[in-house]
Amino acid sequence: MFCEDQETRYALNALGLAIRDGGRPLVVWLGAGASAWAGYPVWSDLAGRMHSRFAREVSTYDKSAGSVLLGAEKYPRLFQEMRTSDSALYFSGLVDEFAYRQPTPVYARLLHELRRVAPTGIVTTNVDELELPRYDGHLSIWANRGG
Repeated sequence: MFCEDQETRYALNALGLAIRDGGRPLVVWLGAGASAWAGYPVWSDLAGRMHSRFAREVSTYDKSAGSVLLGAEKYPRLFQEMRTSDSALYFSGLVDEFAYRQPTPVYARLLHELRRVAPTGIVTTNVDELELPRYDGHLSIWANRGG
């Protein structure tokens, strides 16, 4: 068993029963962990890589302020600082980081299981949505792009 926490184990068992019985709609929330399974960076890794690149390549980027924001995990402000100092590098960096990737084995398993249980919807705040639009059209994907 991958989980030793009794409360989580109980919740997973209850979820399995609800899926099996099919009496209630199932909506799945996919957060940053799913993107990490797909091979995309988590906020801290992305922020660190981009900060390092900006510190090396952009003379108008305030390295000291960026380091403070990075250390304090103030990622929205850090990303705004990078965008302000060089928007072209900022956007090209994001495009590079979030380019399409082949699903990893773990993410492929997640997709397989999602198709198997056929949820009513998927809620995600992830930017990648890797493979999710390839469902048969009966699946709603709600994405929150706001902060």
